[in-house]
Amino acid sequence: MIGLVSKTDRFHELSIKIFDKIKKNYIKNVYIPSSAYLEYELLLKSRNIDELEIIRDIVHFKNIKNIKEIPIDSSIIILASQLRDVYNLTYFDSLHCGSAIHKDGSIISSDKDFKKISNLVVIEPESLINGDDGIYSK
Repeated sequence: MIGLVSKTDRFHELSIKIFDKIKKNYIKNVYIPSSAYLEYELLLKSRNIDELEIIRDIVHFKNIKNIKEIPIDSSIIILASQLRDVYNLTYFDSLHCGSAIHKDGSIISSDKDFKKISNLVVIEPESLINGDDGIYSK
């Protein structure tokens, strides 16, 4: 999400292409964990972005038809805590991974830390544009 809205993000152009494919229904059944919305909000608040702009952005993401949300529940919080302990992930990365494992075991990410998690399939974002499978699984 940050890559899409931040023109200075190194994944900005790639994010635009991926979200365009999602909007056009070429990429289906995309789930965003609610922890990603929270991380997004906190980052923008730390940059003194106006509350209304943050709300508009989140509503915009939620209105994309092919994007659904994975709500955080206690089982995801427990799993995230275990992932932090075993794999030394950051707080939000552990929540994102816990949500992905809880949902279907796959995550779209270029984060190298995710590749060491044995029960997680990592899909490289570039593969969604290039057409290769881009799947890394341990």
